[in-house]
Amino acid sequence: AVAINPITKIALVTQPGISQVAKIDLSDLAKLPQFFTVSSGLVGVAVDVNLNWAVLTNPGGNTVSILDLNPATPVELPPLAVGTQPIGVAVDSTLHLAVVANRGSGTVSIVDLTRLAVTATLAVGSEPLGVDINPHTHVAAVTNNLTGTLTLVDLNSQTVLGNPLAVAAQPGAVALHPATNVAVAADAVAGTVTRVDVGDTATFKNFTLSFISPHSTAPSGGSGGSLDIRANGTGYQSSNNVAYGDLPLSSTLANAGRLVGTLPFTAFSAVSAEAVTVVDTGTNRRTNAVGFRVEKSVAVGRGPTGIAVNPHSQLGIVVNGLESNASVLDLVTGIVRSTISLQASSSPAGVTINPFNNVAVITLAARNQAAVVDLITASQISTINV
Repeated sequence: AVAINPITKIALVTQPGISQVAKIDLSDLAKLPQFFTVSSGLVGVAVDVNLNWAVLTNPGGNTVSILDLNPATPVELPPLAVGTQPIGVAVDSTLHLAVVANRGSGTVSIVDLTRLAVTATLAVGSEPLGVDINPHTHVAAVTNNLTGTLTLVDLNSQTVLGNPLAVAAQPGAVALHPATNVAVAADAVAGTVTRVDVGDTATFKNFTLSFISPHSTAPSGGSGGSLDIRANGTGYQSSNNVAYGDLPLSSTLANAGRLVGTLPFTAFSAVSAEAVTVVDTGTNRRTNAVGFRVEKSVAVGRGPTGIAVNPHSQLGIVVNGLESNASVLDLVTGIVRSTISLQASSSPAGVTINPFNNVAVITLAARNQAAVVDLITASQISTINV
């Protein structure tokens, strides 16, 4: 795994199961990395850019390690116990909260870095793996690998928002665009990434979207399959329907607090953005609208394992572990813009982006190296032994 502090221009690289961290100075790529050890085997890493602390997951010990990166030689703080087999981690650098995905226990642990304590443990889905945070909304997106879903967590209230959203058969890595609130999840088995607009999270608590088809993406050709859109609220009646844009949907009144509409995939094209409302068929009165977008998967390379987005340039990058390359995504059009070749049989895994210069750092697990690449020119700048 890899993480960057864009303020200090320092990248941290971990290798699965190894108690060693490589610290890379991105302002001087000719400088050799600094290596230091921690008390347990590592997998995930994330950085609080304001505290300049790193949080690293230790799945073997069911703990997280916290490193103070401010001294010349980083200082490890006492490890904190979290859930079973922690894998992914992300940090909200404003709230100073870390969200840890515990694969073995189906939960996330929320760690308050100012108190060095776990403040909440929330059930999400089966085998949560990837996690990312929108720093503007303070909402985390967590992929659940076995259930093919995405769970949203409100960090202000430290609660789960609504029901899980279906995103892919086996989602792993995830990146959440802070400006558009679009989540991009990678499916390493299918070799695809799926973009889902998680909507207005301020309204999401009262308007839940969930899917009954195996995936949240339209099948090839846009035919077959449907989405179940659940509107949670109050005072619903049999004369009410869920509407997608101007299209009233076949709807079922579950109770006064829940209305369920069925949206066929044929109702939208490959990329579609509409508003979902509840409409009364007798009076044509409508509730306030909630933005909703469903998109087809984007084919990348085989075995995509890591993903990151740059909100400034509207570019994303997906590393394809089985092809030793990386796909650069245009987040506006939803297409693969270019492919960056990496060292053969290098098993690229984690990736992170410096948002100020569109430079990404990719871990090459099979070679114990990190590749530094330019997303604009789609080229590799350098390779660093880690």
